[in-house]
Amino acid sequence: IKIDTGFTIGIVALSSMSLPTKEFNIGYVELALLAYYSSEEQVLWVQAQLTDASYIFSKSCRLTGGFALVTWFKTGEFLLSLGGYHPRFTVPSYYPDVPRIGFNWKPISCIVIKGGAYFTLCSSAVMLGGGLDASFKKGKLSAGFRMGLDVLVVFDPFYYDFGMYIEIYVKYKTWIKTFKASIGADLQIQG
Repeated sequence: IKIDTGFTIGIVALSSMSLPTKEFNIGYVELALLAYYSSEEQVLWVQAQLTDASYIFSKSCRLTGGFALVTWFKTGEFLLSLGGYHPRFTVPSYYPDVPRIGFNWKPISCIVIKGGAYFTLCSSAVMLGGGLDASFKKGKLSAGFRMGLDVLVVFDPFYYDFGMYIEIYVKYKTWIKTFKASIGADLQIQG
């Protein structure tokens, strides 16, 4: 609690949970939380983020992500975000940084699988999307695929941006030359 030209009341917390129990552990989630109301700034701010200690199935499958709920009473703006923003959304400087909800898994040393998703509703737009990447790298050979979807709808002036992609690639390096091949498709609809 802080009392000055106005007042601020808030909480900072760290919460953890073993899934489903400590004895039979298939995952661990640790969440850092910040929540406050400021009468001077006229803002209600709730933000949470998974810490680096969070995982599922094994410690090689790290969980990531964040959440934000903010209301600016002076301007009438609001924000509800799970996992951040559309790549082409112009994020105002006063919006919180919200990391993608996802995972980063390295089942063996030569394979990495990553996935992430987001949904955000704010005063000016709604957006959602996600993606999945998998890659293999051993010696001079690397290969993988990626796919994803991103949707943005801006309210005023009305504008929409819908995009999806998929790609498969392979690369082999020799001491003389690098050979690359890929096939993929992108769909972009704007209006």
